[in-house]
Amino acid sequence: MKTRDLVVFSTALVVTAIAMPAAAQSSAFDPGFYIGGGFGQSHVSGGNNSIVIGGVTYTASGFDDNKTTGQVNAGYQFTEMSGLEVQYSDFGSAAVRSRDPTVSARGRPA
Repeated sequence: MKTRDLVVFSTALVVTAIAMPAAAQSSAFDPGFYIGGGFGQSHVSGGNNSIVIGGVTYTASGFDDNKTTGQVNAGYQFTEMSGLEVQYSDFGSAAVRSRDPTVSARGRPA
């Protein structure tokens, strides 16, 4: 096990050990709306690829990259065990380029 993995696992274990007694102390459930958010990092690898379709060469790039990601979520908690949540996450994007000047950056005729 790598040192980094050991640190992450140990931190998660300590946080869980602290949070569980606090969760057990809650006495009454109060249904209602909530909002939240988060951020992190996405990592994509796989190199750059090219494909020829109908004589037009398309190049997909940006596959060896790390991007900062973000999310926003909101929901309603009906009971202690059920609720409804909506979430939006942004993981970045990859670019597609064509060597044909009559094709736009999105792969459509210009």
